[in-house]
Amino acid sequence: MLSDTVVAEVCYAAQRKLADRVREGYPLPAWERVPEWLRDLYVEAVRLARMGHQAQQLHAYWREVWTEHGWVYGPVRNPDACPPTHPSLADWQELPPYQRVQLTLFVGMVVYLTLGLPITEADSRFSPA
Repeated sequence: MLSDTVVAEVCYAAQRKLADRVREGYPLPAWERVPEWLRDLYVEAVRLARMGHQAQQLHAYWREVWTEHGWVYGPVRNPDACPPTHPSLADWQELPPYQRVQLTLFVGMVVYLTLGLPITEADSRFSPA
């Protein structure tokens, strides 16, 4: 089975590519440039999804970690604001549909990669353009 870290990196890469196509504004950095606390969040989210947590529960965890790091809700993502703001810090019911779908896709990818598909750790190391 792929490690939680590898699955987190693959899921992040897919979300990064999706964000490039769907959202305008703040581009997501490559995995290697993501702050350690955020990489840890992704790894823990993979672990939680493997334990059966659903998208809404992962969103609650995600909000908790981001707020612990000083972020607050704001209509746009602005890491340079004081305090930094993020529109995804809204309650689950207030998230736009694409954000709820994105979290649901995250859980789906974790499940898919956990089922033992024919992929190796070496195969999963990719960086989308």
